[in-house]
Amino acid sequence: MRRRALALGAALLLIGLMPGSALAKGLPNLNQWNLWQVGHSVGMGQVAQTFTPNKTGMLSAVSLYVTGTEVPATISIAIQNVDGSGVPDDNPPLAGGWGSIGAGVTGWITISLWSPVSVTAGTQYAIVASSEYYLDVWGSTDTYPGGQAFNADGSWYPSSDPADLAFQAFVDTVTTQLAWDKPSVVAGATTPLTLTASMTFTNGPEAGAYSAILPTLPAWFNVTSVACSANITPADCTYPMFTGVPTLLLLDGVLNGTTLTATFTGTATPALASAGTTGTATGEACLVYPLAPNVVTGARPNAPGDPGCADGSAVVQVTAPVPTPTPTPSPTPFQSFEGATLAPTMAVTLPPTSAGAGHPADGSGSAIWLMPIGLLAFFGGAFVLVIRRRRLA
Repeated sequence: MRRRALALGAALLLIGLMPGSALAKGLPNLNQWNLWQVGHSVGMGQVAQTFTPNKTGMLSAVSLYVTGTEVPATISIAIQNVDGSGVPDDNPPLAGGWGSIGAGVTGWITISLWSPVSVTAGTQYAIVASSEYYLDVWGSTDTYPGGQAFNADGSWYPSSDPADLAFQAFVDTVTTQLAWDKPSVVAGATTPLTLTASMTFTNGPEAGAYSAILPTLPAWFNVTSVACSANITPADCTYPMFTGVPTLLLLDGVLNGTTLTATFTGTATPALASAGTTGTATGEACLVYPLAPNVVTGARPNAPGDPGCADGSAVVQVTAPVPTPTPTPSPTPFQSFEGATLAPTMAVTLPPTSAGAGHPADGSGSAIWLMPIGLLAFFGGAFVLVIRRRRLA
């Protein structure tokens, strides 16, 4: 929910009657204009001028160059869209306002809109003016390329002289930029973190105050100090340390636009469960417009009107901590026996080997082998002898 800042100033004077060239100086929000030329004017019943802003913002005021009658006169202004043929449409106006001009006075009359209206760069809009008196509205030949003048007689038709009215359109702008000094923080750890909020305003005296709101900050971002640019009063350079309460920071600026910067330094302490989420800071910078002034006296009510605001945001990632690796047991190193002295082992006694066929190597088994051979030879010889004797017999 947006919280609206109260207006910081009291009454601000309405822009007075002055030449267009002088008015253009020092007014950064003067976006579109056309100057008047001698001899080119039209009696006002109901007239219109289309225009094309070249920036997106809040249309807050318009001016016309008018000659008053013998008595003070009131001028009503309406801002309307244009239809496909380029004339003011018949839909309800986007915004409106009124002003007055003194008797017999000639000059610029600037009318602040009751509620500033958002306009888009490159889109055409119409200023529709009317009065109960037949005022002279000044203009020029076809000198403004972004639109043209119209008269009304039951329906709108282009005005031939002046082809363009002398007018001024004031477009206020405001931007909000938020930035963290780190793209990510680690869950379960404490990390120094800084948020910078920069608000740029381009406006004129019709804006009564500047304000900036930081409605949301990550719950785990703990602000420890605030630093502000020199154009912010020290009393406003604070941070209310209340959990769950939106932060409202009133920023005092100067008329005609400025850039205000506030830096919030602290620590990020997201819980482990926050890993994989994001932390978002959102901000809103506003131009606060007082209610419509009394155009005769220039006095403005103290109560603020509708502010023109611009939102901004910044996101920081919450990452999981890097897990501590589990130690892996070292493998048993390979044991090399090179150069090592081995312990003695039990010797195995092998049977003796022979140096040749039938001959023991060392004669230790000769008795065992000679006995059967001798017996075999003995019995073989005896057998042969017996057979031989039988043949002889």
